[in-house]
Amino acid sequence: AYGLGGETEEMDVDDRDIGRIVGRGGCNIRDLQEGTKCKIITPNKRGDNDDPSLRKVIIQGTKEQIARCKEAINGVLMGEEPKDVLAQLDGAVLIKTIEP
Repeated sequence: AYGLGGETEEMDVDDRDIGRIVGRGGCNIRDLQEGTKCKIITPNKRGDNDDPSLRKVIIQGTKEQIARCKEAINGVLMGEEPKDVLAQLDGAVLIKTIEP
């Protein structure tokens, strides 16, 4: 199970970007949870007082896992693939060149 670190943080995400975090058939959120060991909860409903253009994403795990998860989510929101972002966070240098 993910999110066993005891910490919980919220992250405001643009309503239109929730789909990017979840991914097709949940593939992105699965990769993010696997790669960070955090539990990521994307509420379907918003509270009455919540900004309608923002959704609160709830991240559970250790402080370190949550910090890493937020960075990974930010990368995904900028259009990266979760696995690429996680590799970069792990110090891998991604070289996107095509050999001639």
